Amino acid sequence: MVDQGHGFTGEDLLYATDQFYQGDKSKHSKENYGIGLFVAEQIIKMHGGSLVLENRSDKIVAKVSILLPVKE
Repeated sequence: MVDQGHGFTGEDLLYATDQFYQGDKSKHSKENYGIGLFVAEQIIKMHGGSLVLENRSDKIVAKVSILLPVKE
């Protein structure tokens, strides 16, 4: 998924999947509790995959990738 926002900060890239991490609180509504990426990563890990957070190099936008193994 790629958004059209401001991208991840360096701190976000390090901690965004930590439980209850909310980043810059001035940019968030009261509806953000910092659990979405944490829960997503836990589920993905249970399936042998990984969650990758990055900023696209051609634009300053956040990119979230889910990598899952293919079983044959």
